[in-house]
Amino acid sequence: MATLSLCMIVRNEEKWLSQCLDAAKQFVDEIVIVDTGSSDRSVEIAQSYGAKVIELPWEHDFASAKNVALDNASQDWILVLDADERILPDDFKRLKELLDTNNADAYKLELRNYVKQAGPGYVSCIPSETTMQARSYRPIRMVRLFRNRQEYRFENRVHELVERTIESAGGRIGEASIPVHHYGILFSNVKHKTRYYAWLTFKQIEDDPTNVRALYLAGQFMQEQGKTASALEYFHKAASIDPAYKNVWFTIANVLVGQKRTEEAIKAYEQSLVHNPASPNAPQVINNLAVLYANAGRKQDAKKLLELAMKQFPNDVAIRKNAERLVAA
Repeated sequence: MATLSLCMIVRNEEKWLSQCLDAAKQFVDEIVIVDTGSSDRSVEIAQSYGAKVIELPWEHDFASAKNVALDNASQDWILVLDADERILPDDFKRLKELLDTNNADAYKLELRNYVKQAGPGYVSCIPSETTMQARSYRPIRMVRLFRNRQEYRFENRVHELVERTIESAGGRIGEASIPVHHYGILFSNVKHKTRYYAWLTFKQIEDDPTNVRALYLAGQFMQEQGKTASALEYFHKAASIDPAYKNVWFTIANVLVGQKRTEEAIKAYEQSLVHNPASPNAPQVINNLAVLYANAGRKQDAKKLLELAMKQFPNDVAIRKNAERLVAA
């Protein structure tokens, strides 16, 4: 039977750490915790669970700290969790079953970020002990479970990911319907964390001006701050390096639409269709582009685009209605 290491980095997490380790202890064969400078009881709590604790000075680099934990893991598989996260017992059992299959070298789990107020892309849920009485969460799928291999390491100072190194090493990434419940956002100072993460993002760009992920995140931060010109600058830099990254051209187009820069928005939507034709956003890209074509007097282009879209996305209501309006016009 394959074995499992739980790897974590912590700092002043005494509020959460016991809950996380209580849920995990019977399912993991080893606990490796990197403490980056706690002044509370975090180290003492970790040691009480038999964890291998490595004390490491904080260097403003989440990936580097997590990789130290990976370097000290000795079991067949690695599970990465934060202290304010939890996996329920039945889901842990399903997770363990994955370890003895040969279907993949890593698995994306569903991180459920519970929040006080919902927004676009959030999922409603029934308040319970599991949700800590939250009524909604934002689901994000990311690799948290993978084989213990030296070449599988995290990248980026902040919003760190392991996916690229797994793929670069030829690893197979599978999908698992196992939720990881994340509670910290419910109780944290979101504004402070956002500012700190932004600082780390810009520091990452200083380290590597070609880091597409950092450039894209910098654009998102600038957009949230209302600094549209700077946001577009970062998004365009990202697109120039990897035009297919996170459907960046779709993001650029939406910003340009908000600025009523129609011709530029049309070109950006067209680039989105070229580089991300199978994106989940493709129906919206096509619909928005058709509307811009029509508003710019290019009704034949709009009709042709919507006719093709009707065949590709026959159940999309917005595309069907806009096609009907153009025919009737």
